[in-house]
Amino acid sequence: MARSYYTRFATLAAIAALLASCASAPPPPRPPERPIAPVLPPTLNEAIDFASDDLFVQMLRLPAMTAPAKGGARAAAVVVVDALIDGVTGQQTKAAEYVQQRLVDRIRGGFPQVVVRPASSATVDGAQYLLVGTISRAPEGANLEHFKLNLSLTDIRSGFVIAQAASRVRDPGVDTTPTAFYRDVPTNTKDRIVDGYIKTAETPAGGVADAVYLQGVPTASVLNEAIGAYNAGRYDDAYNHYKVAASRPDGQQLRVLNGLYLASEKLGRRSEAETAFGRIVALGLATNNLGMMILFRPGSTEFATDAGFSEQYPMWLRQIAVEAVKTGGCLQVIGHTSKTGAEAYNDRLSLQRALTIKRRLEIESRDLVNKVQASGVGWRETLVGIGTDDARDAPDRRVEFKRRPC
Repeated sequence: MARSYYTRFATLAAIAALLASCASAPPPPRPPERPIAPVLPPTLNEAIDFASDDLFVQMLRLPAMTAPAKGGARAAAVVVVDALIDGVTGQQTKAAEYVQQRLVDRIRGGFPQVVVRPASSATVDGAQYLLVGTISRAPEGANLEHFKLNLSLTDIRSGFVIAQAASRVRDPGVDTTPTAFYRDVPTNTKDRIVDGYIKTAETPAGGVADAVYLQGVPTASVLNEAIGAYNAGRYDDAYNHYKVAASRPDGQQLRVLNGLYLASEKLGRRSEAETAFGRIVALGLATNNLGMMILFRPGSTEFATDAGFSEQYPMWLRQIAVEAVKTGGCLQVIGHTSKTGAEAYNDRLSLQRALTIKRRLEIESRDLVNKVQASGVGWRETLVGIGTDDARDAPDRRVEFKRRPC
């Protein structure tokens, strides 16, 4: 009897101790709540802070982040940031640069569970997650104050977008001036890979990142280094990075070839620059995606002499003529104008400018006579649409070249 009593007593004591230990154990931490979106369109700083907080709270609420860590403390999640861009033109702007820096500072200050680094050849291999984002004028029109910010986080291994945040912005201080590289590029740089970046930034959580873009992230990391060096005036470094990017299987991109041209030109390597420009034209015509920043004086068919590379226009036209003859067929030259002045006036002006280019090409090569057609669309196909006639809306004043059947 005594043994049975003491056995039961010991068992009850053990159960009581176990219950006491369970009662005293702290409950698992609750996932953080997502921030409430502003009712009114916020300023740019407010929008960045809200969107970055929302993005990373979504990340911290995932089962992989809330489950108990095995074998001790959980290692910090490693995130790399591919350079933010304008969601319409595909260019890096002063606003995109500013958003990225404030975003990185916000993450480092508020999310100790995360290590965030700019994407580069040294950081991209060990990263778990990829952050991309766009800041662009909102579809309300040419209002200088209305923008849209998009951010997304992708699990690099699986390709799934694990979090996405967006915010409207109303702020007259948003600076859409392109950074140095994009200010200087002679052609559009928005191609299939850039389109994939923009699509990924806008993909809701649970969707799949654009496969072509995601596959090209290692090359994009080299491009980030090249563009950063160019923007800082380190043209030798920029040239070397562009050469590395161009040597990769997916390196035949408009951004890479434009970079080789610009860096070679800055270094005084004129022969290399012309060769690189010919490759830009060949790729642009092959993909029917060649929009040239051949700029004219306001209201005129004369070339602007204050454009950064206007002295290179004769070489540009020579290479366009050479490559157009190589491709065979015929060529369509399409003139565009910025959104200033009357529509009918701009239609005529854009056509006159296209005719000017047509005549110059026919002078460069007699093989193009009767094979070049000129047309003008005025400002009906603007990309930026703000009518400032400066670096911010230079893409609106482009001249496009497209192959067509004869």
